[in-house]
Amino acid sequence: MTPQALAEAVSDDQPERTWVLAVDDEPSILSCLKRELRSENFEVITAGSGTEGYQRLLECESSGTLPAVVISDFRMPGMDGVQLLEKVKQRWPQIQRVLLTAFASPHVLEDAINRCEIHRFLSKPWDRSNLRTTLMTACAQNRLMVENLRLTSQLEGQNHQLRQWNED
Repeated sequence: MTPQALAEAVSDDQPERTWVLAVDDEPSILSCLKRELRSENFEVITAGSGTEGYQRLLECESSGTLPAVVISDFRMPGMDGVQLLEKVKQRWPQIQRVLLTAFASPHVLEDAINRCEIHRFLSKPWDRSNLRTTLMTACAQNRLMVENLRLTSQLEGQNHQLRQWNED
């Protein structure tokens, strides 16, 4: 038995599943994303529009489980992908943002980068390994940002306590 096989056999811990929100107005795209991402150990929430995607995020926030990544199509009726990802950036900056579209003009990319600080742009049809790599790096970035927020909050609390002791 190889060391890797032994480690897998001994470990009872299952890898933690990461939440991803996929937003697209085409049900076939959502179905395909859901199928591919579930096979990669992601839990997928879907929404058929930018407005519905934002509502899903509010629901996730109230339940205490925000996704690590939002993958959004660019062209959708109503709120487009850039508008959605801009709102995500403003309210939940730790959630990583990925723009997915068949429409790849330089203006769209520049706008998305400037307004939304997207993690990555993926074109349709996407390459499965590229999608996986993008999500893995986006999740790692999300974990770093969440940990940074936690540590910053912890340090602020310690600084407050030290100021109190100094005043006493």
